[in-house]
Amino acid sequence: MRQLGVVVLLGLLMHLAHGQTLEELSAMANNDPSIATKGLSAGGVASVGAASQTRQKDESAINGQSELKQTDLASLPHVDDCSLCFKCHVDENQPKKVISMADLVPENFQPAKVHEKQKKPSCDECRGCTHQLDLLVRSGKKHIFGRNFVAEGGASSNWLFVSQSNRTRSGRAIGKYAKLYLAIELLSEECGFMDLVPKVWIGLWMEEALGISLENVVRLGEPMMHPNQLLDIFHDTMNKTQAAIFDLMTSQCDRHAQNIFIDEDSGVMLINIECAFYEDQWCALDSILLPTTLKHTINVMENAWVIKFKNWGNKTPQCWANAALLFDYRCYVKDAKLGTDYPPEIKQCLVKIAAMEVDEVHSHYGFPSMHTADALLSRSKAMIEHGFEYALTMGYPRNPNPWRYKFPPPCCKIKHTDTYRCAHEWNPDTHLPLGNPVGGMPWTKDYPDPGSYEGGSVF
Repeated sequence: MRQLGVVVLLGLLMHLAHGQTLEELSAMANNDPSIATKGLSAGGVASVGAASQTRQKDESAINGQSELKQTDLASLPHVDDCSLCFKCHVDENQPKKVISMADLVPENFQPAKVHEKQKKPSCDECRGCTHQLDLLVRSGKKHIFGRNFVAEGGASSNWLFVSQSNRTRSGRAIGKYAKLYLAIELLSEECGFMDLVPKVWIGLWMEEALGISLENVVRLGEPMMHPNQLLDIFHDTMNKTQAAIFDLMTSQCDRHAQNIFIDEDSGVMLINIECAFYEDQWCALDSILLPTTLKHTINVMENAWVIKFKNWGNKTPQCWANAALLFDYRCYVKDAKLGTDYPPEIKQCLVKIAAMEVDEVHSHYGFPSMHTADALLSRSKAMIEHGFEYALTMGYPRNPNPWRYKFPPPCCKIKHTDTYRCAHEWNPDTHLPLGNPVGGMPWTKDYPDPGSYEGGSVF
């Protein structure tokens, strides 16, 4: 079997950095003619190995097409004869290949003969590719909310690629690999999260998120959005409760403002969702959508105070209303408590998972390890048996104590004066838990710990 290609497999990108390019992309899906017969070739990823030399002679040719005549194409070298290829023309006549999950193994993500591939010439232009890939951050702009934003992929933009696809609403797909994505895809289908997270197939491709990140909506845009318009959007048009449920249920640990996308029509979409299910067996939750976590706390009070910088001195920490606080689920549920009042499809899903054994969860969702399966099982049980707030604060998996903060009061209405401020009475407790917030470890610094209580002992 010829070597498979891959869009992005982070653990193997060093091959690209040293000129070791990939042969072909895996066939995506049997019923998608625009993908199932195609894959990534060496030319599709050449820009990663030589980003500073990226050719942008024809930005519209993201799919590798050009106006070259067939006779001209025949005169170009084949991608197999190049070590790198900066612009590759798609071959529409390649035979259909069906790839199984068993084929997605490390040895299939590099040329069969790496050293021979390295000795071949670098090509400015070639033919024979199955997809033309571009770095996502160089793939153009989006026009949203009446403004232009540079295309982005969240905090990991520089490692993402984009190609054309008829499987997505935007007509473009993102390349990124993580086995957990397959578990999340099935979970999303069964629990009603399909509109919230990008669609994934074969663990390699995912839907390009519509919209732009929360971070960029607030800080960027040409022209920048007026704060009052921004607040109108956040106050009135976004449904945030389902996003908080997803982050708790899947034990998300990297939900910051770059990993939340908002769109004029589609609402909220969550990206970079692979830091989940207690995979590192240390971080159980960290999301700006979930009170009592580090990222949420940083949105409430000054970052330097929360991270416990040495030069803080005797200052009183200030609390101003970061616009992201309008994504606090408590603003949209009765009495600021969700309990077990989940949407019907999510509740049914939680009941189903809670009744399973851990080996069933592992097998059904295809988790990469037993402890990631157990994280979903334990969280689901706590959420359905004891309610959302219990699962958030006392359920398992559980953060180390330095990462277990008190509930701040919700700020559900924000105004803009000299900065964003809560528009109603709002007095968060600025006391911090003992321990090092960087890593969630015990305090070992050479200055006194500003913390004053054992994290998790009071909420």
